[in-house]
Amino acid sequence: MKKQIALTLCVLLCSCAAQETLAPADREAARASAEQPAIEAREQNFIRETADALLDGLVAPEMTDAQRVQRVYRHLIENTYFAEPVGLDMWRYLSDEESPPTYVENRSLSPLLYGIGSCEDYAAAMVILLQQMGFSSEYVAGYTLSVDGEYVDHAWAVVELAGEWYHLDPQLEQNVTRDGLLTYRYFLKSDEELSTNHKWGENLIAYRPGISSEDAGRIRREYTPPACTAVYTQPDPEAVTLPPRPDIAAINRGIEQARERSGKGELPPLELNTQAPVLIGSADASTPGGSRYARSFLNAPEQELYDALLLAAEGWEVGAELAVPAGCSLRRTEAVAEAFLQDNPLYYWVKPQTVNGAAGASVCVGLPEGLTAERAQARQREIEGAAKALLDRAGPSQMDRVLLIHDYVAEHVVYDNSPEYTDSANLYGGLILGRGICDSYTKTFQYLMQMSGIDCIYIKGSSGRGVPHSWNAVRLADGWYYVDTTWNVNKKYRRGVFHDYLCVSGEEMSREHDWDTAQYPRLPASSGDTYDYYRYHGYAVEAGSPEDLTAQLAEAFLTRLLDTEPPGQLSPVFLEIKVVGSQREYEEVKAFFIKHIFDVLMAMSEQIGEENLPLYLQTGESITCNFNDTMQVILFYPKVRSTGGRYTV
Repeated sequence: MKKQIALTLCVLLCSCAAQETLAPADREAARASAEQPAIEAREQNFIRETADALLDGLVAPEMTDAQRVQRVYRHLIENTYFAEPVGLDMWRYLSDEESPPTYVENRSLSPLLYGIGSCEDYAAAMVILLQQMGFSSEYVAGYTLSVDGEYVDHAWAVVELAGEWYHLDPQLEQNVTRDGLLTYRYFLKSDEELSTNHKWGENLIAYRPGISSEDAGRIRREYTPPACTAVYTQPDPEAVTLPPRPDIAAINRGIEQARERSGKGELPPLELNTQAPVLIGSADASTPGGSRYARSFLNAPEQELYDALLLAAEGWEVGAELAVPAGCSLRRTEAVAEAFLQDNPLYYWVKPQTVNGAAGASVCVGLPEGLTAERAQARQREIEGAAKALLDRAGPSQMDRVLLIHDYVAEHVVYDNSPEYTDSANLYGGLILGRGICDSYTKTFQYLMQMSGIDCIYIKGSSGRGVPHSWNAVRLADGWYYVDTTWNVNKKYRRGVFHDYLCVSGEEMSREHDWDTAQYPRLPASSGDTYDYYRYHGYAVEAGSPEDLTAQLAEAFLTRLLDTEPPGQLSPVFLEIKVVGSQREYEEVKAFFIKHIFDVLMAMSEQIGEENLPLYLQTGESITCNFNDTMQVILFYPKVRSTGGRYTV
């Protein structure tokens, strides 16, 4: 097993010196900066002390102000890996403080301690480090252009240098760094330079013409940084080494060990400032890839009808007749209704009906036969109560929420396609009645993910055998992932679920799933693999030519075993790992595993003994194993029992 990780306050210190020779404009800026009044002293806390400790090894007194800013900027690019943040509550365990930090302080902790974070964390760490060096700096929330040419939520920083304000975007800088060359494309930029691909303040309001006056006022008051009017001389490009993929499973184990070593036990819940200084909601609802995914494929008049349906549903306007806008054909009203129901699983009870009257065509907001408005409202209260009860158990990270909701749906919903069952394809059937077909699984997962604050969309198509089917996609910190809860139901061993189709890439999902290209001309692109279920938790084996494949398989399976609750008596325990590599490499690992399965069991048993874990693993009897060759997953069921006590990885 991987050895315990030592947590330190200063990790990943930059090993490469930043460029010391700057342009004449830099030297002039440094001289002017010396005349700047010092910013107001800030109360020190664990997070700011952590930043100070990092700065002690990063900047030197003889550096100019511009050089110090450049050094910190480069440090974040070289030493922060783009992924969901970890350990945001560790200040509670590593210090004696009781007062919660600010949002920006809290979000800076993951990059400062562990070198991991999303754009908000890069920005927050940049702000805290700059402030600790004595600069005025602020966190900026807005949008930026994605690789798909769409505006998505984003965050960066501004800093005051020599009396002028400038933008800094270390996360996007890292994203555009190619072939190990740092070009300083987003370093100390003016409003005019940055506005070509960033939206904030007034240019954000102009970009979203339908924004309410209340939201526009909020952006002006809270999310508009100081004007950045000066142009800074861009430093010369220089070589940079980007951070490698971290072992997130090992880091999380180290975090848990640090919590235990603190001796504080399970701390009571604390009201943290977890309301991100981000804008009103997520990206524009019409942008493909948000929670209004099906809406994005409608034309403007069709979207107008869609929005009218949404308002009527939110207001319980049962019986309302909505005029069909010019440009929306009667034939297309059915497609609008279908898109509305696919994006909004909570309003499954809306049954739109197109009618022709004297005043023209309209869509009536009807109800399914046998369901009254009062009963639909009572059902909605049941749905909201069940969702709250589940989500109250969710951990802070995105993967915590995805895994909790996925496992709940796969365990809670029983497949039922009885013809007399009228709720077999909706949210109520899945979440409350616990029965349904794939749509019930899919829409229950979609609703719970949306309620947890994660974008999740419904996708309709067919299985590889041509059977009508539906599944989901979720947007996590580094991109879109695909999920099929229906296919992850473990029918043989109900004590646990499969995870073969949890957070996989679009390419992997397309091996057995064909989406409806007529309704969805394009699917959200998947680019990352950080949150692949098996990679994230350390249940993966990298294929190729490993030195000791037996040891690698044993470690991956034992890691999976230690994340289960072993039974008190000897019983089969469901274990699963993924082989990462080509299909040919997977077949080689599979053949090796079949031939050496008892060697793998012996290696696991030896590790259990070496680490004195309170487990007994049977190694000499017959054993069941299965394989999902398409998803390259190996499953087997060794007999295990707990020998008492508690174990810690």
